Amino acid sequence: MMSQPTPSDQLSTATPAESGRWLAIETSGLFGSVAAGVVTDAGCELAAARPLPRDARSARTLAPAIQSLLSELGWAPSELAAVAIAVGPGSFTGLRVGVTTAKTLAWAAGAAAIGVDTLDALAEATGPPQEPTGRLWTLLDAQRGEMFVADFDAVEGAWERHRGTWRATTETLKAELRPGDRVVGPPAAAFGGEPIEPTAGAVLQVAWRRWRDGAADSVFALAPQYHRLSAAEEKLVIK
Repeated sequence: MMSQPTPSDQLSTATPAESGRWLAIETSGLFGSVAAGVVTDAGCELAAARPLPRDARSARTLAPAIQSLLSELGWAPSELAAVAIAVGPGSFTGLRVGVTTAKTLAWAAGAAAIGVDTLDALAEATGPPQEPTGRLWTLLDAQRGEMFVADFDAVEGAWERHRGTWRATTETLKAELRPGDRVVGPPAAAFGGEPIEPTAGAVLQVAWRRWRDGAADSVFALAPQYHRLSAAEEKLVIK
């Protein structure tokens, strides 16, 4: 199992090169994946992607999948310029494993670490908006009868987030939807939408745009974004 770096270790100050090899990890749900891409002045080109076994949310399955993907491309982990990771919302276990793995790889390679909101990755996975279009809603299961929700407007051929992540019940969200809106994500079938999953390839593209716009994360500050307490924590609050 990979050990997580600590602040007492030497902090890497590396940032992605103008051209470099990137790795992306998505472990927020049941269907995780890993992807690799090459960044040039022209953009980010997907080099390879690989799904993880269903519900494979442990370092024992994630690490070999990453190693296999990099070996397929002839890349060494030390050659990575950046590691992108979906930071949530999503599965508590999956996010912890994914973020810890991404931080360890980035620290060891002296690479940049770039966190991506899983709901943003879902929007990316739908492709660019086709005009005319309504609002895009991305959904993830929040358990206990709720969903994590983000909504996006079509702006100049891209999806622009309307507001931050919020939680909704089925009834609450149905009241928000308007004709022409598009709903995607694992719970979307309840709204006549598309039950697609976030992918590492989508995480890669969102991360590249974050870097292009000057955003990157400290390896040690990067953390899962759960957007809610765990069941055990909620029980403690109630007590």
